[in-house]
Amino acid sequence: MKLAIALLKYFPHGGLQRDFLRIAEEAYRRDHKVTVYTTSWKGEKPAWLDVKILNPFAFTNHRKAELFFRELHKSLEKDPCDLLLGMCRGPGLDVYFSGDECFALNQQKKHSALFCRFSPRIRTFSAMERAIFSPDSKTQILCLVEQQKKQFADFYGTQEERLHLIPPGMNPECKRPENADILRTTFRKRLGIAEDSLVLLCVGANLRLKGADRVIQSVNVMPQVLREKITLLLVGKKDSSLEKMAERVPADIRFEGMSDHILNYYLASDLMVHPARSEAAGSVLIEALSCGLPVICTGLCGFSTYVQESGAGHVLYGEFHQGELNAAVEALLADGENLNYLSREALEYAGHTNLTGRAAAVVDLLEEYHGTR
Repeated sequence: MKLAIALLKYFPHGGLQRDFLRIAEEAYRRDHKVTVYTTSWKGEKPAWLDVKILNPFAFTNHRKAELFFRELHKSLEKDPCDLLLGMCRGPGLDVYFSGDECFALNQQKKHSALFCRFSPRIRTFSAMERAIFSPDSKTQILCLVEQQKKQFADFYGTQEERLHLIPPGMNPECKRPENADILRTTFRKRLGIAEDSLVLLCVGANLRLKGADRVIQSVNVMPQVLREKITLLLVGKKDSSLEKMAERVPADIRFEGMSDHILNYYLASDLMVHPARSEAAGSVLIEALSCGLPVICTGLCGFSTYVQESGAGHVLYGEFHQGELNAAVEALLADGENLNYLSREALEYAGHTNLTGRAAAVVDLLEEYHGTR
């Protein structure tokens, strides 16, 4: 099969980008020819992957996305593919990997009907989404969690048979290794963190979107006896406003930037805190569980269901309240025995749950769909 994949941008640390690369690798492993069309590529290009850069000129992101799909389809007229997989919203896709929540619905919640009607950005991205989910569309849709399926079906009337639920797809390299204790001690020493410190971890390319400011506020109000033992590690893109906020907190708060060695951070930490404002799935949650790291997260994270099922943490359901997060963090940090118990629960759950099968399941569906056309 000649597989083409549409991806607006590639950079090494994005969750969607990691999903794309694992899917592409699995397709290549099965002897399919894989070409990705994108507007930019940062990082190393695999020798087996054909990367085609389309760079339409536009002053706005929504216009650039619109022109990207026009150029994509012009390219495919000259060099046809057997199947077009979209990792971004747009018209003419055979299969769409739904890495986000419903855009049009979210905009309606945030803005007035009049604003949504006349905003060029909202109109453009809504039209690109409608091209996929409308009952008139033939695009097959891969959903990460059940709530995505329900959301799109309710909003657009998308047929049930076009919505396919796929398993999680965390990086297999993030499973807890046999020498985890040695790695934990070594990495803590490298960071200058004492073994009896309580290490909190917050991970996300966009740290504010993942609730890093909320975590900083929690650290700030911890009882002094706890706060003096806390080290908060923030792994993601630098954010000057968050850094200024952290400067006012009398605690050890460190901005680590992006990292290619996230496993070390999972192993070195005692608790992941992920009070995200938006998270369609959240691979970092199941990666943390697989490393034996208890998790606190918001209920809007798609993979919060795995945290709940594991019993290895705390899920903040409903409208976010800072006080509820503060209480949850303090309760776990103040009880070391319970924290150790939750760590064992996380490892036991990860040991009997399929958390890595997404890429194989996606390529299975692509092959099945291609075979029926």
